[in-house]
Amino acid sequence: MSIRRYYRLKNSTKELPTRSGIALRLDDWEALSAKIDILHEKLSELKAPKPCHDRFNQTSNLNCRECCPYAFELYN
Repeated sequence: MSIRRYYRLKNSTKELPTRSGIALRLDDWEALSAKIDILHEKLSELKAPKPCHDRFNQTSNLNCRECCPYAFELYN
């Protein structure tokens, strides 16, 4: 299993992987999944994350690379 960031080239719909990421063996993935379940039990607010910007401010949302990683395509 690998966890990594993806990007899209301009005028493309295909998402491509970056070099930034990690690869996990199956037993490591299972251990991580179990820990995430424990984390959700202790911190239930993590189950429903909220965007880091005001939802009513579209410009802020589009400029946030975490909330909207492909926003720059709208301006090109």
